[in-house]
Parts: sequence; C-alpha cells; structure tokens
Amino acid sequence: MTFRLQLSVHAGAEDPTRTGQPAALQLIARVSTLTRNVVYAHRAGAQAIHICGSEAHVGAARSHLEGEHRVADIPIVYGEPLPDEGDVVRVPAELLLSKGHWALLAKASDGGHLPGYPEARHEGPNADRPIGEALPLPDYALRVINRSDAKAAKKIIFANLRKGSSRFVARQIYTRISVPTSKLLAELPVTPNQITIGHFTVGIVGCVLMAFGSVPLLALGALLLQLSAAWDLCDGEIARSKLLESDFGQYLDSVCDHITHVVTVLAFAIGYSRYATSIGAPNAELILPIGLGTTATLGALVVFLFWYAKAKKLGGVLTAVAKQNDDNEMGFFMRALHFIRPLGERDQFTVAITIVAVVPALFGSDIGYPILFWVTQAFVILASIYFPVGALQSARREAAA
Repeated sequence: MTFRLQLSVHAGAEDPTRTGQPAALQLIARVSTLTRNVVYAHRAGAQAIHICGSEAHVGAARSHLEGEHRVADIPIVYGEPLPDEGDVVRVPAELLLSKGHWALLAKASDGGHLPGYPEARHEGPNADRPIGEALPLPDYALRVINRSDAKAAKKIIFANLRKGSSRFVARQIYTRISVPTSKLLAELPVTPNQITIGHFTVGIVGCVLMAFGSVPLLALGALLLQLSAAWDLCDGEIARSKLLESDFGQYLDSVCDHITHVVTVLAFAIGYSRYATSIGAPNAELILPIGLGTTATLGALVVFLFWYAKAKKLGGVLTAVAKQNDDNEMGFFMRALHFIRPLGERDQFTVAITIVAVVPALFGSDIGYPILFWVTQAFVILASIYFPVGALQSARREAAA
C-alpha cells in the first residue's frame, strides 16, 4: 500500500528548551523524531513526504534533513501542504510512531486515525474512526516534546530490542548485557560495523588465550569469548535503534561470527596439544594434526554454507540452513543429528564452552581442555554431515516441485 504523507512541524509543538527549533528535531539516541518518522513512513510505503508548517520551522526541518544521510534517497517536499485527494496520511512530526503504527495508517485506505491520536490520520470517508485498537509493545506512539520525552522514547525503543530474539540464551541472558551497553553506545558517534569489529577482536583475543595450554587462561579466554558473544548483539541493536541497518553490516557480522567459530576450534586444538604435551599425556603428538584437520574441515564447511546461503538468498549461514532443514522430510538419521543445530548458533555454542572451561577450573580440575577438544571434533564431523545433506535434500525437493 502506497500513500502520500504530510508531516507537520509547527510552533505549537516547539520545545521550550531549544529556542527556535521544532520539537520534531529532538534527538533520541542521536536520531531525531523527524528522521525516524520519515524513514519508518518510507518503509511503510510513503512515496512522497511533504513537510509543512511555519516558514521558520520548515526551514529548520529542511536544514536538518538535508544533512541526514538516512533520508538521502527519500523524496521530500518542503512547505507545501497536501490536498485531501488520494491516499493522504497526516501526522504531527513530533509524534513518534513505531513501524506497526505506520503500517496501520498505510493500510487504512478508506480512512481512520490512530487510537488516542486523532491528528494522526489517513484521510478518507472514515477518517474520524479509530483504526483497530491500541497496539501492544513493541509498537508505540509517543509525543516527543522535550528532553524528558526523548529519554522515555529511548527507554521504550531499547526495551523492545530485548524482545527481538526468540532464543532463550540471547533473550534472557545476553540482552541483559547488550541492551544497557547499546544504550550507552547509542550516544556516541560509533557505527554498528565498528562495534562488530570490536566484539570480534575481543573474541579472537579470547581464542588466543585459550591456545596457550593453561587451564586458568582457558577459563579467562572462555569468559572473553562469552563477553564477545553478548556484545555481538550490540551491533544489531545499534543498527535498529539508530536506523543504520545495512546488508553489508549483516554480512560482516555473519563473517566475523563464523571466523570466530573456526578460530575457537583451532584454539582448542593448539591449547590442548600444548597442555597434553606439558603433562606428558600419551599420544599428545596426535592432538594437533587431528585438530588442524578438523579446523580445515569446519573452514571448508563454512565457505560452502556461505556460498549456499547466498545462492538461495537465505540471509545467514549455519542458522539459516538449519532452519531450512526444518522444512525437509528428514529421515531418522537426520532427525537424530538435529540436536547439533543449537551449537551452530553462537550464543548457545559460547555458553556451553564457558561452562565447560570455567566450572572445572574453579575446582582445580583440568578436564576442560579434553572435553572441549573432543566435543568440538565430534560437532564438526556431525555438522559436516547434517548441513550439506540438509542442503542437498532441499535442492532435491525444489527440483521435484
């Protein structure tokens, strides 16, 4: 559904703490309410966006948006109100609407207004009726007039980020670390890609520590890997909260995650080899060659799945291919292998590593290295069967359809 949008900036909504500036320019995590509404409306189907109001306020809005890269490709007309013809939506520029509310307005082609906000309306014969009922979180409508309102809006936006993942570990554990961190980072001039490189670096440092062959360093490295996994959510949270989502950012995050997977397996091989040699364990000289072979196998598997996911436009790698396997008619053997799927997700994988590395070390046990080494060897072997066979089954189903 496409529509034309009129955003009104006017003196009646002026923020008294910012002389001469309309409230719609109030910043929420360094992004104005006006910018957020323009971007969300465009994504909902707004083909033309008109910004009207007094000359001074329209001028301020224009100066702001012309320097805003997020709206560079969105057609915007300044100073011309829209006539009541065709699909016209009118919204006060300072009324921050979620994507869900913009979708509601876009679909109300016969007219209607948002519950509790009659001035946010889709013109038409039924413009005076409310559209459905008030939407629950993560949808919101909030008038942002001053800094206090902006703080409340930021709190709502970031609270909703915690609801973005369906996985228990990410939702119940990692977001309790990532969301407060992202709220702080949102006020800094950092990009999601910079955050991706940062948490990737922390993870690699953790892998280096685990490769030293020391039980205390194994535990410390696992904790850094755990911290990196928690911060792994920050890049996506910053991208969504600051409207900086990009295909390249998703690709970079996926590449860094899977490089970390491969380097982790390599770290276990080097670390366990060094540890086994230091204590004179039998056949210690075989550990490194076995581990290097497994690491090479995992690297080849990841490259294959990157190619496959790109060819099928799945958007991800291990997780995306695993989800595709859900749609396959799997035999008993493949269903039995389905249990390895969670270990293809970084949050589950890292929690398991941390528990095995840290808990025994706290009790003075050195069992962490052998468990992690042999379990990862088994995982890579089973994954090398599960993921390619699942991809092959999907290809056969598509060919038969």
